Amino acid sequence: MRPLLPLLFFAATGFCAETWKQYNAGPVSVISPNIDKESADTLNALDQYRHTLGQLLGSELDPVWPVRLVLLKQAGQYSNSSLFSFKRQSYVAVLQSGRPVSPALYTSLGRVLMNDAISGMPPEFEEALLALFSTLQVDGTRVTLGALPEASARTRTWALLHMLAVNPNYSGRLRVMLSNMRKGIEPEVALRTAFEQPAEAIYKEVSTYMASPITGTAKLNGRAVEVRRNNLGREKDPPFGDLVLADLQWPNPEPYRAILQKVPTSSEANEGLGLTANDKASLAKSQEARAQAELNTFENLRVAAGKNPKWGEPARKLADLEKDTGRKLALMKKYTELTPRDWQYMGLYAKALEADEKFAEATRIWLLAERAAPTPAAKQQLRESRTSSVDKRFEVEAEARRKEQEEKRLELERLKNEAIARVREAEAIANKGNAPLDPSVKVEKWWDGPKSDAQTKGMLERVDCLKGFVKITVRTADKKAVILGIADPSKIAIQGADSLACGVQRPLQNVQVEYINKPDKARQVVGDVVRVEFQ
Repeated sequence: MRPLLPLLFFAATGFCAETWKQYNAGPVSVISPNIDKESADTLNALDQYRHTLGQLLGSELDPVWPVRLVLLKQAGQYSNSSLFSFKRQSYVAVLQSGRPVSPALYTSLGRVLMNDAISGMPPEFEEALLALFSTLQVDGTRVTLGALPEASARTRTWALLHMLAVNPNYSGRLRVMLSNMRKGIEPEVALRTAFEQPAEAIYKEVSTYMASPITGTAKLNGRAVEVRRNNLGREKDPPFGDLVLADLQWPNPEPYRAILQKVPTSSEANEGLGLTANDKASLAKSQEARAQAELNTFENLRVAAGKNPKWGEPARKLADLEKDTGRKLALMKKYTELTPRDWQYMGLYAKALEADEKFAEATRIWLLAERAAPTPAAKQQLRESRTSSVDKRFEVEAEARRKEQEEKRLELERLKNEAIARVREAEAIANKGNAPLDPSVKVEKWWDGPKSDAQTKGMLERVDCLKGFVKITVRTADKKAVILGIADPSKIAIQGADSLACGVQRPLQNVQVEYINKPDKARQVVGDVVRVEFQ
């Protein structure tokens, strides 16, 4: 059965009879039908909460969508909206006039702000931080932290944060610890780094702290200028109030239908009806961001991205549609930047980078995904993927070097062959008309240096480069070491190599050495080298 529409929908004009106002402080606003002072005071409480929590986390805590608290004199029929949740195009909650902001409402606000703005902190520390700030006390610009939450929220981690926040010896370094955790540093290491003592010692102090009544509080630096000062709210034209009440009844499509009966061109009402009733025709009549994104074409998604540049969903959908690899990767990168908690999509992006052989960037994304992952098991899986990515990078780089070396070798071979061809061509021209060489005539090697009278064959084991003298050691087939001397390396013939390399030879090479048999006991050689041929 469809829920009954609120009576406020049908005043004589067809819209809410009261004048609605919106009180703004950055992305947070309070909306009410002429409840001025209380609206301004409530907005101040929400703004000081966002400001002080953001100071501790080192973030502006700027959410993707606006945060709206609806203040009503009769809020009972909207009990399903008592906490902040996403409805149409904002995070919305309702508060009964005359009641303070509850710890549960503060917690839901903090969860919205942190989910959109930060990542990497262990879940138990996020929950403990939300519990710590759930009892924030605000009086104008005076903000007090540390009142006790309900008993179920007083965990060991909550006690740790409470102790660190209210103890002057620790409070100045709490922000450093939380910042380190956001970077993926393990809590124990973050504690030791921030407070310069072992985590075990701090947790032992926490146990003592919990054993006694916890009563301490801390004064925080609230925003210097109250948002309620000179904040009279902005009056809103119909059907603004009806849209606010319709959002509170999300996902019921009937309130949006009622608005469209009076204002068929309402872009927001068409968006609401299109999203709640899956009505493509209504979506096509709306220019709002979510409606455009649901139409899922290149043109509509670009419009959606322009409507809310902080929203990552259009980039993700555009990446799914994009065929060009470069543009696809750019869109995937944009989505991961705008949605820092989606560690699973980061894994998909990292794999896409690996497929395009962008391994350095893939390694960075794997690390970000590991920091954002909520469980130790997920972190370990991502860590293994990052290690695998590094291995792939080394393999690809090694293969690229091998290909480069092979290309150089082939190019050198080509040049050598061209040079030989040119020599053969010149020889053919020079020999043209001459009688061919008699194959029975022995061709003697040309050499005008000293004449050798002995030779040896074997493996060249070492070349000792001494001052003014070189000795080579040749190991013959019968394992005998023949040590020969070279007085001047520039005056010997070397074939098959450019020169002799000093030291132990690696790898060993076969050589034939011609020498003058001239033993020299002083130099400990059996002769002087004339020619070395590498075989």
